[in-house]
Amino acid sequence: MPTKNIIPCYKQEVAKSFNKAASTYDDFSQFQDNVLTNLKGMCPEGDFKLSLDLGCGTGNAANFLSAFSHRLVSLDLSLNMLQKSQQKSPSSFVVCGDAEALPFQNGCFDFIFSSLSIQWCENLNSIGREVERVLQSNGDFLVSTLSQDSMPEIAHCWLQIDGHTHINHYPSYDELIAQISCAGLVPQQIVCEPMTMWFDSPKDAIDSLKKVGASVLVEEDERQIVTPAAWRAFLGEYEKLRTEKGIPLTYQLVYLHLKKI
Repeated sequence: MPTKNIIPCYKQEVAKSFNKAASTYDDFSQFQDNVLTNLKGMCPEGDFKLSLDLGCGTGNAANFLSAFSHRLVSLDLSLNMLQKSQQKSPSSFVVCGDAEALPFQNGCFDFIFSSLSIQWCENLNSIGREVERVLQSNGDFLVSTLSQDSMPEIAHCWLQIDGHTHINHYPSYDELIAQISCAGLVPQQIVCEPMTMWFDSPKDAIDSLKKVGASVLVEEDERQIVTPAAWRAFLGEYEKLRTEKGIPLTYQLVYLHLKKI
């Protein structure tokens, strides 16, 4: 993730966006559900005493994680998301907190799971350090996130309109691996692959971001004022990308299984 020109009060903006989207998230989360399914398929076998769902959202992984965890803690930056999560999994213990400053003791978890949340952190090095700190020796960290060249369709279309991409810029594959494993977490399995979602209209593609809270821009120079005329022009450009499958929106995904040795 970039470390310069970060918007002021960034974490508050992220929390606000996801709080607002909590009521619509599950209706627009097909991409997130697909990624979650893939990440579940990489889950190590085990009977874990205490697991952490890091960036739990509305709790769609809770039942899966609870099946092999004696206790499950669900953490998110958004209170509204946590309320939804608690409704789905009343037995889990919910905590409102920041993944870059985990409010837990050293070595208390033997399994940490995180699907599509760490890309909202300002510093992946701090994620690696915090996960390593709260994991027990031989503990597992299973995570999915986005890497460079995600959402190229949106970037391309906005560049034609005003010269800005209007998207977040994610680290390259190599940068991501180096940053998140810097604390000594050892990769056990890595999968890097694209996923293209298809939509009936450009607006539907954008709603798939806005309605799940994923529309906060990290860098100030990408936060441009969008006039009605510019928005119409953008939708027109995006429409040009239509194929027989519909309007594409492509993500570059990295799935990681790391272990604290």
